[in-house]
Amino acid sequence: MECQKCKKALPKKGAQFKCTGTCQGTFHKSCVKGLAADLKAGKTRLYCNNCGGEDSDTDEIDDTNNNVLKEINQKINIIKDVKKQLITLTESMEFLSEKYETLLAEHTQSKDRIEKLEKCVTTLNNKTTYLEKCNGALEEKIQEMQQKSRQYNIEIVGVEQLPEENMKDMMEKIGALLKVNTEHIYSFKRLLSRNKSKPPPIMVRFRNDDDGYAARELWLTQRRLVKIVSNQITLGSSQDRVYVNEDLTRDMRDLLWKAKTELKDKYQFVWVRNGRVYAKKDTNAKPLWVRSESDIAELKDK
Repeated sequence: MECQKCKKALPKKGAQFKCTGTCQGTFHKSCVKGLAADLKAGKTRLYCNNCGGEDSDTDEIDDTNNNVLKEINQKINIIKDVKKQLITLTESMEFLSEKYETLLAEHTQSKDRIEKLEKCVTTLNNKTTYLEKCNGALEEKIQEMQQKSRQYNIEIVGVEQLPEENMKDMMEKIGALLKVNTEHIYSFKRLLSRNKSKPPPIMVRFRNDDDGYAARELWLTQRRLVKIVSNQITLGSSQDRVYVNEDLTRDMRDLLWKAKTELKDKYQFVWVRNGRVYAKKDTNAKPLWVRSESDIAELKDK
């Protein structure tokens, strides 16, 4: 709909004036000359400027009618005041309505943005979880490869270190005590001490072939059948127990220690075999492979 005077579009709500005269036109309030002054004076305007003659005719009434109108006007002054307040309230409501529509549109836009961001966060979380799993799998693979490189080694712990010790003679004595031979041993040496209060361990490497691996397995089997103390090997003063263990990487050694420490209340057996840590609740239970610290946490809850 357009203003009958300026021919511009009329707002759907707000400043409009409807002429009740002959033209029956609709105008912008600003396009009706004198309308603002009439409204300010509290006069009711019925006609546009073109139909103003009709408005003039209504003013030409006799004195009697004027007196009646004056009395009526006096009685409806309160109504006029209320009308003014209603107009003000209506304009305020229209303003608030426009603001509300703006806020609603902004809220809808914000909601859409939040939904997109939530999807992005979910996607990133999924990718992070996937990468963490891949990283964990790679770490396990690397540990497995590092441990596999030690599959021909054993570690002898608890042998007292004496000046000018004869390592070859000690190997022969340990082999004799375990009732195994030493012909498949490739090398042996003292390692750096991990604990100053204990003698440094001895690392023994067997030949890198089937016979060497079989000999290494035999040493690990026989260690369970014989108890050896240090002075049986060195003829020294120490009577500490000597242990023949698998040669473990630092990570695998830490994993074994944590498994034994944290699972001791629920699992009767925790051991390492071929570079893998296992746990078993009792003699009748199935062995469980402990791959990482997260596995230890899961086993504690079972």
